Amino acid sequence: MDERFEILWFPTMRCNLRCSYCHFDMRADGSGFGGYGKDHELGRELRWFEWLVYFSRLRPYKLELTGGEPTLWGDLPEFVAHIPEGCYWAVTSNTLAGVTGQVPLRRCTDWTASFHGKQLEKFTENLFRTARAGLPPSVSLVATPDNLDEVERLLAHFEGKFRVNLLRELNPGVDWDGENREDWIRLRDMAQAHKANLVVEEIPPSYDFPTWKTCDAGHKYICAAPDGTVYRCYSDMMLRPEEPMGHISDFEPLPPGSPCGKPCAGCAADFRQKKAV
Repeated sequence: MDERFEILWFPTMRCNLRCSYCHFDMRADGSGFGGYGKDHELGRELRWFEWLVYFSRLRPYKLELTGGEPTLWGDLPEFVAHIPEGCYWAVTSNTLAGVTGQVPLRRCTDWTASFHGKQLEKFTENLFRTARAGLPPSVSLVATPDNLDEVERLLAHFEGKFRVNLLRELNPGVDWDGENREDWIRLRDMAQAHKANLVVEEIPPSYDFPTWKTCDAGHKYICAAPDGTVYRCYSDMMLRPEEPMGHISDFEPLPPGSPCGKPCAGCAADFRQKKAV
């Protein structure tokens, strides 16, 4: 059993893309973000040596870097070069920043390259650069009923070069088991034909998620913002940015089995926000 403390880490909220479906409304300078009717101010981005000191209290740990675009954080190469023995990191990146291929990968377990329809040639070039640096990346594609032709073209482009994870769009208005059933069958056949991994999330169509659920959030798992603010989980950060658990410098994990009476899962937040509008 893996006893590592898991940390969903946002080293920066800056991003070099502005995708229409992004959960975040990010400021260009990374000083804050908005989402789900919230607007949140962030303090200064912590430096690499500060994070190392703060994370050392939670060793051994596994970091899941996301953002924003984590490779825009200038301290990333220095930080990962100093990750201690027994600790690991993984990253989800659009893989378009210049630092790609220059980051030490010795303790990196996964590099997930999310393609968002921008600069395919540069994206592919950076995939090969990362592979040459020692870690073959995986490609993540999001399929909607409206972009299946493009998805099929991309599957053919990446086939035989990189493993591809194909995700279904799960926002309200898309019913893969109902009116979009034929699109689902086509998507499933495409994945099989091009040897892609079709990810099927176990999410109820009603988006009726329980509250007072007992999970590892705050106990063996936390979400950390660029300024060191700590939240129980991603949903907590997005829906309740004004209610952090504390700061990474003095954060103490919750006791095992602490229940959470708050709405669970980001997709549930999507649904409720759109329904309210």
